[in-house]
Amino acid sequence: MSVETMAVGLTQAVEQHNAGVEAATKGTMDLALVAWEKALQADAGLLRVARNLAVAYEELGDYPKAARAWSAVLASEPCHTEALIRQATAFVHMAKADDAVANYERAIAIYPYFRFWYLELADLLEAMGRSGEAESWRIRAGRIEADEADMAMEDAQQCLRDGRVELAIKVLEAILDELPSNLEATGLLALALSKGGQHAQAIELMDQAMDRSDVLRPMMLVQRAALHLRSGHHDAALQDARAALHLAPRYGRAERLVRTLASPEASSPAAGPPPIPTGPSRAASLTPVSERGPWGAALREVLEEASRGRGRDGRAGRVGIVFQPCQALVPVMERALTWLEDRELGLRNAPERVWLGEVAALPRPGRPLRQSAWLGSPRGLEVSFSQWGHPPEVTQLEPLLLAAEGVSGAIGYHTVVVVTAGHLRGDGPHLRKLAGRLASERLLLLHLGTLAPEVEALRDVAVGTWQHVPLDR
Repeated sequence: MSVETMAVGLTQAVEQHNAGVEAATKGTMDLALVAWEKALQADAGLLRVARNLAVAYEELGDYPKAARAWSAVLASEPCHTEALIRQATAFVHMAKADDAVANYERAIAIYPYFRFWYLELADLLEAMGRSGEAESWRIRAGRIEADEADMAMEDAQQCLRDGRVELAIKVLEAILDELPSNLEATGLLALALSKGGQHAQAIELMDQAMDRSDVLRPMMLVQRAALHLRSGHHDAALQDARAALHLAPRYGRAERLVRTLASPEASSPAAGPPPIPTGPSRAASLTPVSERGPWGAALREVLEEASRGRGRDGRAGRVGIVFQPCQALVPVMERALTWLEDRELGLRNAPERVWLGEVAALPRPGRPLRQSAWLGSPRGLEVSFSQWGHPPEVTQLEPLLLAAEGVSGAIGYHTVVVVTAGHLRGDGPHLRKLAGRLASERLLLLHLGTLAPEVEALRDVAVGTWQHVPLDR
């Protein structure tokens, strides 16, 4: 399928999604459902559309269709616990109790701290006549200390960020003594061991965990691939990444890792083993973005600043990223998403500190945000690079800054990053006022193309730090 064809599909999907939202707002749910079904047919990877359908069908009591829509969510994100639990409820109404039990078990394997899921599963098993299993789950529920486990995990992550690796290892080992099935702690312990130079023990730990959950195998394969990278074993990392993508063909992180590791630069001895995966190498015919340009350092600095919590008002550092869905910008966004998933930055487990906003490919004033979400939230923004089209010849900055203002207002920002392409013009009547407000902390403009003189002049109205970094050198 050509890029142009995929771009048309995405455009149709977005139009139908928006039409469905408008219809639902007016109370005409029959029209909303028709529009969302068309959107899902045009682009099966739009998580928000699938979730809208699932919730709408639940409210209508059409549980077979709700279960089907939740399946679409899970196809894109296998570890989406909300989809698993709500689909389980649909299965119960459909008299598919065994399928419901399987969903509960998968969700608990992914997040083992939510006591209520244990009790719901126990009640379900009791109703099925499986009293012995039900009692076992109730006993397990009584042993959970979710708050303590969560706090211990936060302590371990902070220790890793501060370089106190030995203490992080002790904390994580204590968590696993209490909850051996906690695969999140297992993955973090493996990372800590690797950071402490115990690469063989880290891989061995992941090997043992790999057999404990078929559900989480794709995620653990990606984690093991990252450990292989840390110890310089490029081929083993690529093998694990490909295995994860085979098990979950639409797993975004595995897809990005395969692209990264399969690139010529990644396998070059001169490049050396990267400590974390970076964006994939792209041929010049596909994108003029320079993979080794200054933008990478600028972007990493912004994310590290947010991770360290350097807000001028004393609050935890937060960052908002607004971007156009253009094929030329894929390397930038892939690297941004890869870094946001990096455990060492600490943002992956702090979704309230990162907001992503996708604007239209050709943003216009009024409603520039196409979709937006907290990083890692249940309503998370689905970034599907495969359907991004060509950048526009001319882009107006005002709607981009308007979108960024919406992002910054939502999160109480310290930094806003705008990723854009085309000849950037500044013809909007509110542009200077927007630029002044947004720069009260810091604005990083990552731009591919040329800047009109009026955009260059905006530096003069910036109160804080207005940083423009070209993407083509």
